Amino acid sequence: MKRVDIAVFAPSFGFGGAEKMTINLCRGFSEANLHVDLLIKNTHIPFKELLNNPVRIIELKRNKNDLISQLSNYLTINKPKILLSTKGGDKEAIEAKYKTKLDVKVVLRHGTTFSKRDEKKFFLKRIISHHKLKKIFPKADLIVAVSKGVAKDIIKITKVPEQKVKVLPNPTIVPEMFEMAKQSIDHPWFVEKKYPIILGAGGLRKSKDFPTLIRAFKILRSKIPAKLVILGEGRQRKKIESLVYKLGLTNDVWLPGFRENPYSFMKQADLFVLSSLWEGSPNVLIEAMALGTPVVSTDCPSGPGEILENGKYGKLVPPAKPHKLAKAILETLKNPKASDFLKKAVKKYSIENSIHAYLKALGFC
Repeated sequence: MKRVDIAVFAPSFGFGGAEKMTINLCRGFSEANLHVDLLIKNTHIPFKELLNNPVRIIELKRNKNDLISQLSNYLTINKPKILLSTKGGDKEAIEAKYKTKLDVKVVLRHGTTFSKRDEKKFFLKRIISHHKLKKIFPKADLIVAVSKGVAKDIIKITKVPEQKVKVLPNPTIVPEMFEMAKQSIDHPWFVEKKYPIILGAGGLRKSKDFPTLIRAFKILRSKIPAKLVILGEGRQRKKIESLVYKLGLTNDVWLPGFRENPYSFMKQADLFVLSSLWEGSPNVLIEAMALGTPVVSTDCPSGPGEILENGKYGKLVPPAKPHKLAKAILETLKNPKASDFLKKAVKKYSIENSIHAYLKALGFC
C-alpha cells in the first residue's frame, strides 16, 4: 500500500469557513499528486462535492474518549508523512503521535485569534484555555497561522519559537466560484434591483456581530433606501430576528439561511460588509473582493487589516460601532473601489498560490 502523504484530521466539522478551507486544502494537495486522507466523524459533510476522487474519506467513531486510540491505529496502519490537524483535534493528534512513536510530522493549523476569543471568559476559564494551548502547541512540529495577527497571538500566548509558526494564505479562491457567481437569484430584490443591496455572511454567532451590522443598516436607512441580506445559520438566529423586528426592518432585511452558493449573492450585491468582533482570516471578505464587489470591514483582530492593507482596498472601522459602520457603508456606496483593483488585491489567496505555499512549508517542494 502506498504511504499516505498527508492525513487531514478534522473531527469537529461544521458549515463554516474553516471547514470549506479544509476541503480546499485536501483538494489542492490531491491535485498536486499527493496521497491524501481526510479523517472526520461524519462523512455526510458540507462541501464534500468539491473533493476529487483520490481523496480518501475515513469516518471516525463519534466516541471522543476513543479518538486517540482510533487515530493511533490509523497512524500505525497508514504511516502518513504529515498529520495536519485543522479542526478540534490538536490534543488527540499530539497524543497519538507520542503513543505510536512514529516518525510523523504533526502540523496544527489555526485561524482563531485566541486572546480575543477568550477575553470575556471568566478569569479562571481564560487561564485554563491558555494553559491547554501552552501544553499542546510546543509539542507540534509546525504551526500554521492564517494571518500575521493570528501568528503573533499564538506566539504571545504559547511562547513557541517564532520560526515554528508559518503564516500561510487560505486556499479561498477556487475556479468554480466565478461560474457559480453567474447564477441568478430568484428574489424580487435581485430581480428588479430597485435599491442598493448590502450583504453580510457567516455563522449567526457572537463573533460575527450581525446586530451591529443591523443597527448600522437602520442608520443607513434613515439616509437612503436600501436592502440588507445576511447569509448563514446559527444559534443567534432568534436574537437577530427579534432585533430586525424591534428596529422596524422586517421588510428590508432578509435572512435566507445557509446557502451552498453564496457567490451569486456576493457578485450581485452592491456592497459586502464584515462586522466581526474577531476573525482569523475572513474568507468571505476575500471571496467578495475576488468577485469584484466593494467591501467595508471592522478592523478586528485578525485579518481584515492585512487583507485590505489598512484601508487601501476598503474602509476599516472599529468593531461594535454602528454609526461609524453606517458612515463607511454610505461613503463606499457613493464611491466604490474598482472591481479589477479589488480582484488583484486578493490573488495570493487563490488555491494554486495557497497550496504552493503549503507544499513548500511542509517540505514537499
